[in-house]
Amino acid sequence: SLFFSFSQVSVQRAAGLALGGDDGGQTALAACAWLTGFPLGISYAGAQLDYAPESLHAARVLEAGGADSLLWISAFSRRAPPPSALPQIVLAPPGLEVRTRNTVYIPVGTPGLDHAGQLMRADAVVSLPLRQLRHSPLPSVAAVLTALLAALG
Repeated sequence: SLFFSFSQVSVQRAAGLALGGDDGGQTALAACAWLTGFPLGISYAGAQLDYAPESLHAARVLEAGGADSLLWISAFSRRAPPPSALPQIVLAPPGLEVRTRNTVYIPVGTPGLDHAGQLMRADAVVSLPLRQLRHSPLPSVAAVLTALLAALG
């Protein structure tokens, strides 16, 4: 068994490995790097990718008024999007309180609970498969984004 009492072991040194907690941020970073060769902080606006993490940091873009709308994805927690007057589409688990009129809130399932998925481990070494642990009518973020893209034509 992996579980034991520390009274049974003489501990001289210890180390810890963070298992997550960034709401899938490490996975987003890895997926961006796999698809583009760059980590997060890129623009698709021109003919070529523009890697500019300082100027393309989301908070800076929002503060500078450099966006027309905000797509907020938080499938692991009910963390609300940053305050903004921009029109917003929010994909988050059920129960998020939406306080602005300009927000479209779409409840989504949580990967590893409501549907299968993949998640990058916090040390960026291993991609972990996530199994569906319960049946839920909630769609995945991927299903919602696919439907939105299809609706945009």
